Amino acid sequence: MQDSDRVERMPGGEGQVCGGRVIGDVRRMRDAIGVALALLDELMSLMPDKPDRTSLREVEEVFREVREMAAAGLRAVRHTAGRGNNR
Repeated sequence: MQDSDRVERMPGGEGQVCGGRVIGDVRRMRDAIGVALALLDELMSLMPDKPDRTSLREVEEVFREVREMAAAGLRAVRHTAGRGNNR
C-alpha cells in the first residue's frame, strides 16, 4: 500500500477518516478552479461593456470547466466519506 492510498484518522475527530489520495485530488481541483477563476478575471478585464457572442462563449466555457472540476472534487470527497453519489 502506498502512502497516497492509505486512510488516516483525522486529529480531533472520532471516526473521521481522510484518504491521502483524495486530499491530493481535492487540492488539485481547488488549484485548477483557482486558475480558471484567474482566467475568468482576465477575460472580464478584456471584455468591453457590451461583449460579443464569442467573448460570452469563452466566459461560459470557463464556468463549465469550474463546474466540472467542482463536481470531480465533490465526487472524490463523497467517495471517501462512503456516500457514493448521494446528495
